[in-house]
Amino acid sequence: MGLEFTHPEWFWLLPPALAWVGWLTFRSDSSLPARRRWLAGALRGGVTVLWIGALAGARWLQPLDRLNVLFLLDHSDSVPAAQQRAALEWMQQAARSLPAQDRAGVIVFGREARLEASLQPALRLERPATVVPGDRTDLAAALRLATAAFPEHGQRRVVLLSDGHENQGDALAAAALARAQQVEVFPVPLTARHGPDVSVQRLLAPASVKQGQPFEVKAFVRADEAGPVTVRLLRNQRHLGEQVLELEAGKNLLAFPQTLTEPGFYTYEVQVETGRDTRPQNNRAFGYSEVRGEPRVLLVSSDPAADTPLAGVLGDRGARVRVIEPSAWPDSLAELQSYDALVLGNVSAGDLPAGADTQLEVAVRDFGLGLVCVGGDRAYGAGAYRGSRLNDLLPVESELSSQQVLPPGALVLVIDKSGSMAGEKMEVAKQAALAAVAALSDRDLVAVIAFDSDFSMVADLQPVAAHRATILRRISGLSADGGTTMYPPLQHARQLLNRARASLKHIIALTDGLSTPGDFEGLARALAAERITLSTVGIGDDLDGTLLNLLATLGGGRFYPAHTLDQVPQIFLQEAAVVLKTAIHEEPFQPHPVLSTEVTRGLDWAAAPPLLGHVVTEPKVRAETPLLTARGSPLLAHWQYGLGRAVAFTSDARARWAQHWLAWPGYATFWRQVLHWSLRRTFPADFATEVSVEAGEGHVSVEALDAEGNELNFLELRAAVFSPPGVRQLITLDQTGPGRYAGTFTMREPGVYLVNLQHWERGAVHAAQTLGASLNYSPELEAAGTHTSLLHRLAELTGGQVLALDQPPDTAYRLQRRRTWQPHDLWPWLLRLALVLFVLDVAVRRVELDPAEMRELGRRLARRLGWRSAAPTPASTPSLAALLARRELVRATQTAPATARAEPKQPDTDAAPVSPAASSPTPPPEAVEEPAAAATAATGPGSVTERLKAARRRARERIG
Repeated sequence: MGLEFTHPEWFWLLPPALAWVGWLTFRSDSSLPARRRWLAGALRGGVTVLWIGALAGARWLQPLDRLNVLFLLDHSDSVPAAQQRAALEWMQQAARSLPAQDRAGVIVFGREARLEASLQPALRLERPATVVPGDRTDLAAALRLATAAFPEHGQRRVVLLSDGHENQGDALAAAALARAQQVEVFPVPLTARHGPDVSVQRLLAPASVKQGQPFEVKAFVRADEAGPVTVRLLRNQRHLGEQVLELEAGKNLLAFPQTLTEPGFYTYEVQVETGRDTRPQNNRAFGYSEVRGEPRVLLVSSDPAADTPLAGVLGDRGARVRVIEPSAWPDSLAELQSYDALVLGNVSAGDLPAGADTQLEVAVRDFGLGLVCVGGDRAYGAGAYRGSRLNDLLPVESELSSQQVLPPGALVLVIDKSGSMAGEKMEVAKQAALAAVAALSDRDLVAVIAFDSDFSMVADLQPVAAHRATILRRISGLSADGGTTMYPPLQHARQLLNRARASLKHIIALTDGLSTPGDFEGLARALAAERITLSTVGIGDDLDGTLLNLLATLGGGRFYPAHTLDQVPQIFLQEAAVVLKTAIHEEPFQPHPVLSTEVTRGLDWAAAPPLLGHVVTEPKVRAETPLLTARGSPLLAHWQYGLGRAVAFTSDARARWAQHWLAWPGYATFWRQVLHWSLRRTFPADFATEVSVEAGEGHVSVEALDAEGNELNFLELRAAVFSPPGVRQLITLDQTGPGRYAGTFTMREPGVYLVNLQHWERGAVHAAQTLGASLNYSPELEAAGTHTSLLHRLAELTGGQVLALDQPPDTAYRLQRRRTWQPHDLWPWLLRLALVLFVLDVAVRRVELDPAEMRELGRRLARRLGWRSAAPTPASTPSLAALLARRELVRATQTAPATARAEPKQPDTDAAPVSPAASSPTPPPEAVEEPAAAATAATGPGSVTERLKAARRRARERIG
């Protein structure tokens, strides 16, 4: 037990405050008697001391024997499952032996730390329900969370069950913070031994090689035991071959001869397979090589045969052109950025794989890839570019303003929501419907019908512009239930479209099962006769493919058997583009040059033949539009987008709209100039740059020197880093020394990371470098044994001890117990007591009491408390006798005259009897004189009344 003050600095006010109280007491209370003046001064001093004690935060310390223990369970991948079970059992036994006054809780950690069970007196935990990513070990995060989770009172202890292999965060810094909060760390070492293992530690490939130059890809493989393994080599995710090799125990070097004849960015992957490996996750590694040569162009065409003339003119000046369909889109960003330009030939947003537009945006904006978009009946607004990244990339806007008067299209979505669609199917169907509605232009009409055994209107046929948000919200609320009856909703969709005033009318029906019978053939023929097209989408293996194919064939649409759910949103985008064909103008027009740029310079536009059609678009604010159509909409537009350049041509380059252009001499010149303007610009950065991987983090190091070898200081260096899934990280490199810069980025997913280093000057990129780094697998899979030095350092730094799994679990409570103190605030009681003393101080200074009256008050109090021996009789009190005598005198004075004037009467026997009081005789004079004398004594010069009057006069004189 003790006393402490949270703000003792307030006691500096005590001496001057007490001095002021003393001065005030003797200066203002000089008229008071000495005894009362001293008493008032003491009370004022007490009030002052109590107030300052309250301000100083007085607390009473109560002894507290309570230990708060948080168990930190390591669930990272480096800890084997058997060790995790052993740690859990040890912790459960410790929880069962928890003393009654103690509290225990659990934190589970890996890459993240989460509180599994808060501190409680009876901890019962069968197995942790919390799931944390195990690809990293962040001891610091676990210690910080534990430090924050402890209560204010009681001893604080952390029992850390871990192998100590930290690869994220700084555990020692977190331990220093824990020590400041009086938290002790008691580590329990776990082992990271998993058994025999084969791991690919590193794959080395030259970062840059010459075209056709032979080189070697080298893999370093470590094996705990000698034996045969199967080794596979992949390049750009394509299998090159495999062979069986005999490995020795320890490190092994494997070499693979390679020759690259085509320019580009190549990723390598080596895989090792063996039947005796306990951790197959670390059996692969990645590398990359870049080959520079002639410019490479990727032509993505919806019809490669129709784009043969364009491919020919693009490649007749040394550029290497590769023509693919949208389904053969590059698998990775690394492969895509190995091209210098990409040409889209009449490709819709639905033709591209999911995520391709995002990948393309990154390649253009951050790596300088050139983009040329050639129009057609499947491009721009007619290709559902609205809302996609393609629309952001291009210098023209696919969504037209209200000034562009075009006929609307009408689309009805008929979606199966039967019970078999529950789960992922229903979610994918809703995503597809959302994407289709989002792709429609504001002028179009849309309706959504959901069906099971019956059908319901999710959204009636209405303009998209005013109701898009409401329709999207209602689609998101769909849920699956019931059977499958598709004929009534299709019939209702036909009725809706018959009443609609639209130039194009289309129905998309999606189902995953067999429908109840109906006249589907008659319905499809009626739709075709009414110029309403119908496309069908089938999901799963139980659908009636024959019926859906018949409906689509007779309805003038297409049948899509979706083999995977990922295909469904793209199918809906393709079909939604059917009603967007109203943006197409198919009429001859002469290109109208309005601006001379590098793309159009040197051509005789007056002699250019007409084009037969185009897609209506609008130019964006920063775009340059050298060519317009006869209606004033853009025919050719281009702009700078990040590090890359983008060109939009709203007509096509095929025999449909450009059939007269194919024979025009300027056709080849025009497209060569377009390609040359859009090609990737090289920004040579003469920096010595290195990208390394340490403990699961990427480190970019740059040494910047000029031509004379002098350091370049104060440069603005940035880096855009892209993970294998395409997640972008932007980092700024800090200068660490003369001409040296460094930056760090996160690496989590295994694979090749692309790093684009950029040197900025005056708000623009002055130079750039493209580099790569590879993460083979999580650093957790490299851990072996136990990091005992770190665990001992944590215990030493915080005053704890290192425990072991073979020790009794209650050791976590028995060791180093100490008494702690629980403070209780005293300032509220000090303030209350100060208030009481303040009232007494006022009473002492303002109220004067007679000693006799005080004695009488004491006697009355004694009588009430039952102390009768101390209570005198009423006659012994002079003032009380005088008051009684005075009362009797007044009564006698009031009754005596009336009695003297009354004449005696003879008794009347018939009269009422007279009361004794009325007939009582008049008291004798002696009896009257005696009370009068007593009353005179009560009002005499020495009476209480006179003394009170004298005191009042003295008080008035002092005040006056």
